[in-house]
Amino acid sequence: MTSPQPIWSLCVSVDRVRGLSPPSPVSLTSTHTPMRITIRRAQRGLGSLLPRQANAGRPGALGNPFVVGRDGSREEVIAKYRRWLWAQLQKPGSPQERELRRLVAQARAGELELLCWCHPLPCHAEVVRGALLWLAGEEEAPPS
Repeated sequence: MTSPQPIWSLCVSVDRVRGLSPPSPVSLTSTHTPMRITIRRAQRGLGSLLPRQANAGRPGALGNPFVVGRDGSREEVIAKYRRWLWAQLQKPGSPQERELRRLVAQARAGELELLCWCHPLPCHAEVVRGALLWLAGEEEAPPS
């Protein structure tokens, strides 16, 4: 049985990942449960996040392990991150899967603001936002 395709590509063109087709672009709201997920530039002092905020940067489970320059251009490291995050989601119980599920629950309870150091530049937090919306849709989908 093939896993469903993730539908969380935002501003990133990607190649095939482990035989799965690249996802289609996604809107910024879930089709079933209204969720508002925004991205904002992180400030110093991530230890003092507000209840509606989450760290999407380094350090953290959702931080991008790929670095602009060392691992490619900004677009390339975002594409690498997207493939890496999808691979992590294929591992039940991975830190990334647990964190994304926690954030889906937080977003459903109200607005969620993702914080990353590189925003407003093109940023992997856009991939995180798309993954949250995809995961929310998967959780709401009736079993097939």
